[in-house]
Amino acid sequence: MAKERILVVDDEQNARQALRTLLTEEAFEIAEAGDGEEALSLLSSFGPAVVLSDVRMPKMDGLTLLKKAREEGSDSA
Repeated sequence: MAKERILVVDDEQNARQALRTLLTEEAFEIAEAGDGEEALSLLSSFGPAVVLSDVRMPKMDGLTLLKKAREEGSDSA
């Protein structure tokens, strides 16, 4: 059975690593992004079931990231 994929987005590396450790122990496949722009580039190639994002980040905040991800997802449908 394939592992569910989760994209963890946070500008703080320690937070990403902590989430990776916890979620990997629960048998999820994890990808990490340090900002919203990096996360957007990973969405199509990684195909996560869930995106866990920090709200306050430089370049692009988490709410803008999720809005853009939803817009890009509807473009491909």
